[in-house]
Amino acid sequence: MPYTTDHKQHPAKQLLLIAKDASLDQVVQSSTRITKYTSNLIDLFFTKNITLINKCETIPGIGDHEAIFVDSSLHPKKVKKPPRKDELLISLDKGKQHELAILDFSKAFDKVPHQRLLTKLHHYGISGQTIEWIRVFLTDRTH
Repeated sequence: MPYTTDHKQHPAKQLLLIAKDASLDQVVQSSTRITKYTSNLIDLFFTKNITLINKCETIPGIGDHEAIFVDSSLHPKKVKKPPRKDELLISLDKGKQHELAILDFSKAFDKVPHQRLLTKLHHYGISGQTIEWIRVFLTDRTH
């Protein structure tokens, strides 16, 4: 269970933590109980899909307690996604073709003595940060 019951914590705070753990959004934002000295939010309306809510407002109620009016839809609103910034994803969206090769060198590197591999790579001109990266990758690996 993602939340713990803390008996020292106010029950309203516990309810809000439980709602947060359940990924629920509390829709009512204005006070619903207004007295001469205080105003409190005592009415809660939770939803898992905020796009279903068209409007939520307090309206005059009885005595010092306001009523809540929630206008909701049965179908979520379509939210326009922000434009992509990644050039590969942009070109994929446009239907362009791409090739991708993913190479797993771990098995190949694990079958040869590591020092011998490093010496050969150095002989073929691999040096600097590249050879250091490979050396760190091979450290504590078994072959």
